[in-house]
Amino acid sequence: MALHRVVYLNETGNDWTIPLSVLSHRLFTGDGMVIQRLTVLLNVEDVATSIDFYARALGFSLVDSWCYEGRIGWAKLAIGSIELMLNEHGENSPARRKNHQGHRDVVLYFDVDDLDSLWAALEQDGLRPGVIRKEDYGTRQFALVDLDGYEIAVTGN
Repeated sequence: MALHRVVYLNETGNDWTIPLSVLSHRLFTGDGMVIQRLTVLLNVEDVATSIDFYARALGFSLVDSWCYEGRIGWAKLAIGSIELMLNEHGENSPARRKNHQGHRDVVLYFDVDDLDSLWAALEQDGLRPGVIRKEDYGTRQFALVDLDGYEIAVTGN
């Protein structure tokens, strides 16, 4: 089966599509790829708490941040060449945000060298990783949910 279109959903649930031919034209030129990097931005309830979670759980380090009214409102984290941005999005309560469809539709996949060691370290730190299982497609992985309800899938050997 070939991919023919990419579908995007907005917050009201309306969708729009981009034909694959248009997307490929925008992503690639005759000289090579136009896109240099993809960085995910997660809207979170408390940026400082989320920085701590991603540092403890996956080893991210703080690269840059922006503060207002004595609080961190935005941060960029990195581990190697992988970047993750966190943005305070406080108009919703934590309970409402965790139940937001966007949080259930987003899964961050991280591939690691030693799945079992990371699982044991997360368990020891009380971060409650899910059970390691082998998926039907052959990948070993476990799930972890961050403080705002985003699902993290950790895969590896």
